Amino acid sequence: MTDDPFRAPKARLSDADTGPDLAARPASVTLACRLLWATLIIGALSMIPGVRTGLWSGVGENAGAGAFALGFIVAMTVLEAWLIRLVSHGRGWARWLLLAYLLAGWLMTFSDFSESIGQGMAAVVIDLSTGIAEVVAICLLFLSNGRFWFGKPGASG
Repeated sequence: MTDDPFRAPKARLSDADTGPDLAARPASVTLACRLLWATLIIGALSMIPGVRTGLWSGVGENAGAGAFALGFIVAMTVLEAWLIRLVSHGRGWARWLLLAYLLAGWLMTFSDFSESIGQGMAAVVIDLSTGIAEVVAICLLFLSNGRFWFGKPGASG
């Protein structure tokens, strides 16, 4: 670096900020993200017509409602995927946003669990298993030693 204020600073390519040190990512964070990816995929696949009894039954009567429901499911899936990706790359704020997102989902799912029961045994098993896996993942992100990785200078959180 020169002392000339009129000259642009120079940096070697190796000095560029490459983001978080993913090689140093704790195993608990990696496991949590893998669990979250699995629950996202299973949850999205469970929305396919025929998996949940009666979920798409009113779509034939009102195409607008069906399009809205499908758009909402796609938007929420993309949002969750984006948050999981950011968490896996060490963004601490995304970890908190993911927690709030999952809490809202748990409240919606388990506040009226009779709806899942009405959609068949497959829906009950899927909702319970993904809910438990998400709780385990959140515990790994917030209670294990992996929580310290988000505050490290190598992580971008």
